Amino acid sequence: MELLETFQLNATLVKAAAVSYEGYALALLKRETENKQFIINVAQAASCQLIAASYWSLLDFSRAHKMFGYASETYLLTRSSIGPVLAICAQDQRMAFKYLRRFTDVKEEILSPNSSLALILLQAWMAESPREVSKEVRDRAIQLESARAGRLYLPLRLYLRPVVAALDGDTATARQRGDIISSTRELLNRVADIIRVAMLDKHHWQQLYRLILPIEAEVIATICVISQRIQRAGVVADDLWRQIADDRLDPIGCAYLEIAAKLAEYS
Repeated sequence: MELLETFQLNATLVKAAAVSYEGYALALLKRETENKQFIINVAQAASCQLIAASYWSLLDFSRAHKMFGYASETYLLTRSSIGPVLAICAQDQRMAFKYLRRFTDVKEEILSPNSSLALILLQAWMAESPREVSKEVRDRAIQLESARAGRLYLPLRLYLRPVVAALDGDTATARQRGDIISSTRELLNRVADIIRVAMLDKHHWQQLYRLILPIEAEVIATICVISQRIQRAGVVADDLWRQIADDRLDPIGCAYLEIAAKLAEYS
């Protein structure tokens, strides 16, 4: 209930929307049509699954986890760059490997901002060592850091800074922890600013008519990656989240930390 209150949403409406989008996605995938129409149906179904996952994140972490996984599998049939991001949200290494193989033959210099974000998140999440995140991928991401990425159209650097901080150096040092804390807080507060502007239109927001979702997958995936990296460096994620979630972090940002932590438990 606290998550719903943070986003000023009604539980009954959110659940009805989650169930509806989930059901519509299933109907689209079952429909027998010509190939061209099938491709359109798959893209629509994947989008519906993504929306359902966002809504379930406020109500039922288990169903949200499953729906992120379904959406990741469905997006594999399309060329969308959000599929790898959803695999991270679902803690699905099998799907993550499939998406990494898809990127194998793609030259880094032609990657779009969204694809660059997806690839560096994938590599950072899957890598045993930070050295496994290729220099080419990092360089391409840095070249595009001022470009806009994700459904919220944020500067790519807002996603990259906390991820790179978690990859570089000894995350157990005070300086490195400080970089992770400040950059993660900056990302989450920017996300909260956008959502709060959307919430000003109370009618459309509370009736779930806005294009902005309460929970955006790129942000959740970024937090999951940071959590993965710092834990592999011997830092307890919960300790770091408590330092991030001080009075300088918007409650919406705190909600994102909570949801990402719950989804990470399925790894």
